[in-house]
Amino acid sequence: MAKRGLLGAAAAALGAAEALAALAVGHGFGIAVGVASATGGAALLATTRLPRRAARLVVGFAWASGALLLVRAASRDPARPARFPESCAAKPQGCARVAATASHRSGGLAPLRLDTTVAAAKGAALNWISAQPRAKVLDDLRLLDGEALLHARFVSRLWGFSDDLWVRVTCAEGGAALVEVQGSLRLGVGDMGVNPARCAALLEALRAAGGGLPAGGCGGGG
Repeated sequence: MAKRGLLGAAAAALGAAEALAALAVGHGFGIAVGVASATGGAALLATTRLPRRAARLVVGFAWASGALLLVRAASRDPARPARFPESCAAKPQGCARVAATASHRSGGLAPLRLDTTVAAAKGAALNWISAQPRAKVLDDLRLLDGEALLHARFVSRLWGFSDDLWVRVTCAEGGAALVEVQGSLRLGVGDMGVNPARCAALLEALRAAGGGLPAGGCGGGG
């Protein structure tokens, strides 16, 4: 009886914590697991007649909630303010970079040049990020030298692993807005191609949107 009560209390606490943590990052699977664990834990506390199979299921949800919480604790948002990384040296198999220097796992892509303002190019990147599932913009900066910087977090569908995406827009020679991008995982070694694909998708979306952006030298437009 006491053991079941402790199990119920642990499952309820872990589930509630995971549901709230998952809600904060928009992770639907984590919310579902947390709610199931909290509900099952409450049921264990409320009754002594819960079938053994159901009790084992509650234990499973509690373990899953604990594992998801550990993932979130190990991949918390980095300290701010953000800056565009210098390379992918720290995570060579979990990072992709398309930039003027130190490109890595770029798939042959080069930084994108757009005949528009820095503000417009950054706005197009921001719109793309905002439309992606489980993505949140953490920093939206316009620096003193005219450089624009976006830093976003992407959360994987199942286990809630977090990736970072940085987008830098600067004014290149000739008046074009130059877009550089880097994506990297926070936890683990390899990203199974997720970050190279994400960087390529962003650049392709910006290329396709380029014709609809305001024309002119990149130094204008605030």
